[in-house]
Amino acid sequence: MASHHKSGSTPWHLVLIFVVLAIAIAITGYFYYTYQKEYMKLEEHNELHESADLKVKMISWWLREKLGDANGIRANGPLIRDVRQWLARPDASGVKDSLLKWMSAFNDSLEYKGAFLLDTKGSVRLSFPGKETGVEGYTLDLADEAMRTKQVVLSDLFRSRSGDEIHMDLAVPLLIEQGNDTLPVGVLILCIDPDRFLYPLIRSLPIPSRTAETLLIRREGDDVLYLNELRHLGNTALIYRRSAKEKRLIASMAVSGKEGIVEGIDYREVSVIAAIRKIPNTSWFIIAKMDVDEIYAPVRERLWLVTFLVFLLISGAGLGVGLVWHNQRAQFYRRQYEMESTYRTIFENTGTAIATVEEDTTISLVNSEFEKLSGYSREEVEGKKRWTEFVAEDDLERIKGTFESDMKRPDPLPRNFEFRFVDRNGAIKNILIWAAIIPGTTTAVSSLLDITRRKTAEEALQKAHDELEARVRERTAELVKINEQLEAEIAERKAAEEALQKSEKQLRALFLRLIKAQETERRHISMELHDQLGQDLSLMKLQTRAVQRGLRQDQEPLREDCEDILRGIDLVIENIRRISRNLSPVALEEYGFSAALRGLINGISKTYDVRVSTNITDMDTLFAKDARIGIYRVLQEALTNIGKHARAKTVSVVIRKNDDTITFSVEDDGVGFNVARTTISPRPEKGIGLSIMKERVQILGGSFDLWSEEGKGTKVTFAIPLRKEETDNETVSGDSG
Repeated sequence: MASHHKSGSTPWHLVLIFVVLAIAIAITGYFYYTYQKEYMKLEEHNELHESADLKVKMISWWLREKLGDANGIRANGPLIRDVRQWLARPDASGVKDSLLKWMSAFNDSLEYKGAFLLDTKGSVRLSFPGKETGVEGYTLDLADEAMRTKQVVLSDLFRSRSGDEIHMDLAVPLLIEQGNDTLPVGVLILCIDPDRFLYPLIRSLPIPSRTAETLLIRREGDDVLYLNELRHLGNTALIYRRSAKEKRLIASMAVSGKEGIVEGIDYREVSVIAAIRKIPNTSWFIIAKMDVDEIYAPVRERLWLVTFLVFLLISGAGLGVGLVWHNQRAQFYRRQYEMESTYRTIFENTGTAIATVEEDTTISLVNSEFEKLSGYSREEVEGKKRWTEFVAEDDLERIKGTFESDMKRPDPLPRNFEFRFVDRNGAIKNILIWAAIIPGTTTAVSSLLDITRRKTAEEALQKAHDELEARVRERTAELVKINEQLEAEIAERKAAEEALQKSEKQLRALFLRLIKAQETERRHISMELHDQLGQDLSLMKLQTRAVQRGLRQDQEPLREDCEDILRGIDLVIENIRRISRNLSPVALEEYGFSAALRGLINGISKTYDVRVSTNITDMDTLFAKDARIGIYRVLQEALTNIGKHARAKTVSVVIRKNDDTITFSVEDDGVGFNVARTTISPRPEKGIGLSIMKERVQILGGSFDLWSEEGKGTKVTFAIPLRKEETDNETVSGDSG
């Protein structure tokens, strides 16, 4: 009874499995449908996006090609000279025919609709094909803009006055050089037919579709103007308009700045998905669209298929659970037989030799792999041989002890160990054995794996390892020796570097003393020039003036000669004063640092006739005397180099304070030079001024940078750090000249 009640009870666990399967199948079907819907949507998004991108690229290429045609005409000097000649002399023999022949060939080869030649007054002088008739006001405005800007002008799409043609005009100014300027001699109007490329491109579809369409639009005020013929409406190009304020209209979205994939309605008030792209350098927008119903139609068809499959799967799950419940008990009775067969199959087909050993060491059962390993047949081993007969004599005592201890262990966990196995022919094999007691018995089951090859490989590997260790030790000894040599070389190099640094310090100190001695000598020479030579020249001037006054009225040539001598003496005196100031800038002490620099800049400007712009920070209290002289000399050398070599028209001098640094910059627009070639020149006198400038800046603790390029001018920049004691009372103000 108990058994009957148990077999007839409701298998709740199977009912639960069925419910879980049904829910899982339903959820899977739902997610599959959702995935397919999103996948279809994404596919259409990509196709629309790629279609819009491709057409934008093709239209941009087409527009660039037309502008390229126009620029080719602008650069056609012989054509422009023929036009000028014919406009000046319409009766010139053969020129008109030549121009008409060129216009015909140009239209035929580049697929233009026609061409008009206008003079500077806007009159049509020549046209192809047809007669010299007037052009529309829009085209005249285009021609006027081309002549005024002297640039190629491309019009937008527009309808002709008759309203039956749509075209674009390309106005090409025909310019001729006159002096330093270019003057227009006329304008060539090229009529572009959008039906030859633009409109066919817009109408083309990458794949067949019932509702797919490409729109070309632009904004006009508060309206959206459709520029091409619509697939589902007739006679719409440059006529059909919609309000740009309709938020759900995809055309309104486009002119409002949206790009990418959008959802909305089209001009038919039908829900669509569209890709919007702006065409660069135009007022046009491309819209590639498709009806939502067409996009989701395949998904709706699959919905019925998915629903049917879900129903079939749930029914199959119920049937399967029923069959499981029905066959569950039948399977139980088969398990014992199958388990026994399985164990026998495993025993025979494990790929390793297996033997069962009784407590008295007799081998009771072996498999075919053991037969191969030992060389004995199963009949010769089972119940007749002991396992100790297969163990090498040297390993026998060790293996016996291990076997006896394993037989006494209470747990059945296997142990593994190695020993040497002796086969029927007396050959020795290295064996790895796993042995365990079958629970509830005194029988041990052993699995034997032949590891002879592995042992041989391990021995070879160990030998190679030992040889490698020996080589590593030898190499290490060599590396230690080399390292000691390198350390000795590093120590020698370090001593040499320290000696070089000491030598550089000594040279810099010597250079500093040389500069101070040079400044002292310059000051002495300046005083000699100013006091001695200047006085001598002044005396000579007085004497010449006295001689001039003593001349008679009839000695007018001598009087003029005296006047020339006086002017020459004045020029010499002025040059001596300039040389004296350059040798010893007295203005540094008399008027201050900033005033002295302005005087230096003004002197250079007058001497070499260059225009100098300045932006100088007041620095009278920022530097010590020696620093001021050094900075003055660097700027003097830079400006003198510009005056002598640069052939510059303008020079810019900028001095700015940045935190604790003053930055000086001198830049000119002269001929420039190759810095690398100058600094590495084999002639010692070449570049010495630059070296002295750099050395002066480094003595003051600053940084020096020089940039120049042939034909592009030169820029000298150096920065001098401020010392704290020199900047406590600084006053900074801006000045520009």
